[in-house]
Amino acid sequence: MNKFYPFAELGYPSKLQNHSSLEELLLKELKKFDNSYEANFHAKHVAELSFDTAKKLDLDNETSELVYLAGLGHDLGKLKIDRKTIKSPDPTPEEWNTIRQHPILSVEIIEHLLNRLNTNKNYKALLSYTYHHHESWDGSGYPERLSKEDIPIGARIIKLSDYYDAIASPRPYREWTMSTEEAAKHMLENKNLFDPKIMKTFFEVLSEKI
Repeated sequence: MNKFYPFAELGYPSKLQNHSSLEELLLKELKKFDNSYEANFHAKHVAELSFDTAKKLDLDNETSELVYLAGLGHDLGKLKIDRKTIKSPDPTPEEWNTIRQHPILSVEIIEHLLNRLNTNKNYKALLSYTYHHHESWDGSGYPERLSKEDIPIGARIIKLSDYYDAIASPRPYREWTMSTEEAAKHMLENKNLFDPKIMKTFFEVLSEKI
């Protein structure tokens, strides 16, 4: 078990007071990935770190739970992209353009799940956080090149969690993994990508997990 992520094992306890039906559907959808990393670890890492960061920022519980759900579902769109493209160590420009469609595809999948639930709850924020989770503070991200506070706060949180987990957790298709300290240093060297206030809080959350 990863000492930094005890919640990442199968059967980890939910933090949600609400939205448990949607959480269950998202977790089932994650099992469609063809390896255990995406299915059992990455999305849960991102969801947990994002939830804890949102709570430490004193966001209300509803917003924090929607951030958590968006963390679970942020990469579901990759299910609709050829796995060779996703796993390519050196994607071509055309492959990058395809990979960058995954937030849009993730929203489509989550909308389909919401239709299955036939719920009257408002999930616009969840869809927005999912759609914009690759936007960057300096406006260099995608899909709409939003910057600073124009990026929904939930997406700014998930950006940090996703970026951190991508470099600090083992991946089945590469040999290197950064330590927590190395990942934090790397993120500080690229601080133009992140909301500075949220990044400070995110590092506080990390320090509490070590």
